[in-house]
Amino acid sequence: MKTESQKGSSLAVVICISALFLAFALAMLYTAGLLLSQANQRLRQERSYQLAQSFAKALGEELKRYQKPEEAPEKTFYTYACQFLDGVYGEYDPDHPEATVFHYTAAMPEGEDAAPYGEIRVVLYKEANQEQEGSMSGVLSPAEGPDAIINERILRYVFTVEVTAKVDGASYSYRTEYRQMAVYEAEFQCGDRVVVWNKDDNQWHYETSLGTPVLEQDGDIRYTFQPGQIKRCEFADAVYVGEES
Repeated sequence: MKTESQKGSSLAVVICISALFLAFALAMLYTAGLLLSQANQRLRQERSYQLAQSFAKALGEELKRYQKPEEAPEKTFYTYACQFLDGVYGEYDPDHPEATVFHYTAAMPEGEDAAPYGEIRVVLYKEANQEQEGSMSGVLSPAEGPDAIINERILRYVFTVEVTAKVDGASYSYRTEYRQMAVYEAEFQCGDRVVVWNKDDNQWHYETSLGTPVLEQDGDIRYTFQPGQIKRCEFADAVYVGEES
């Protein structure tokens, strides 16, 4: 009887130890599966980050490739950005983002292959530079020439490009803010008449460079920059901001 009791106790111990090892093995499998899942999630997040960053920088390089609208081919992102900033698109309103954030159908930048990028979404919005808003017009004395005005670089808008890349359920948004530095065509008037600068005699003349000279007693020369008539446009001071989702 004693021997059988010992055998029974030994069997119970073996069963308990086996159950313990089984539980430990299952726990290890669960932990390994959890770690693998987390590693895969981090890998997807990292890939979406790399794709969003790469695409955003490709768009940025295209923006910086040109300095004048006439230099850029029609279907480039640079051309679209210039038209977006000085076109009919409204300025960003945080109270109404659905009406002031615009989606861009992302044609690939020149030289880029679309295949590695997965699902890409690009949204754009613009915000006026409040300090510059009052500087779209001004006055000169009749003795002053127009050179400083016709070459003035104006920071009129902050242009935001947000690229979101989605890969296997993981997504990452990469937002870039650019300062648009633009040189606009200017119109000059004295009173209600157009005036033109004559470089030969260094004087303002009414209507044409050969028209009646403007006299000092006629008053100041008023200039107005013409929105939509950009002579030069550069995108500077990029700031990169990333966000996982």
